[in-house]
Amino acid sequence: RAVPTKPLASTMTTASQVLDQDAWKKFWRRLGTTADKVRVTLECELSGKELTDSDCEMIAHAITSGAINKTLPTLLLGYNKFTETGLATLTAQFERGHLAFLSDLSLKCNALGDGGIRVLATALKKGALPRLHTLNCYATRMTDDGVSALVEAIKEGALKHLEELHLDSNLIGDAGVVMLAEVMQAGYLEDLQLLHLMSNTQLGDAGLSALANALSAGALPTLEKLGVQNNSASSDGKEALQRACKDRELKLRI
Repeated sequence: RAVPTKPLASTMTTASQVLDQDAWKKFWRRLGTTADKVRVTLECELSGKELTDSDCEMIAHAITSGAINKTLPTLLLGYNKFTETGLATLTAQFERGHLAFLSDLSLKCNALGDGGIRVLATALKKGALPRLHTLNCYATRMTDDGVSALVEAIKEGALKHLEELHLDSNLIGDAGVVMLAEVMQAGYLEDLQLLHLMSNTQLGDAGLSALANALSAGALPTLEKLGVQNNSASSDGKEALQRACKDRELKLRI
């Protein structure tokens, strides 16, 4: 005789039921807020909270459960302790269409490396974060390989509406900046107003020359501010970029 079984719906357990509610409350208390406050905020400020890869799982749950505002425009995750692994947990939710209204994402001062940037770029290529206006990857240990991943995403239609790109204080050299200049000269990132490449100490004459040539050719028509100071370029390399920026009336920090 067959043993009666319960309907599937009655045997399933939701993610919110699995999650320990005490742990949930303690998590937000540690961050100096509550789930109720986060649910209605328009700027989710989680910078400097020592967030780890495990904490990113809690944030991912908050995103999927609606504990974070579904139309959130600003998510600030800088100065934390998560890595490529934690970012992959978050971008998996972005790929599913969550936080599609996000316009400002800060990942600065997390040890993401090129692996983390590739994870982000992959999500962007799949259509994640289509309304992003500001991307802050300051001091994320990105090299030319990370720039290459971002460039490939841009070529596939990502970051169409980007206005600010912060890539300063990384390990980007001439090869990475040349790739950026080429994609800009090809007509991408037309809405970009600010580009920060400061304190990439491996950046030299070739990179600055590529930027100068792109700007002289009309790339980045809305650009207002360009920062490249603290680099390895010669006086001649800097002067070429200065001339290009002067012709365009751009504010240059060199």
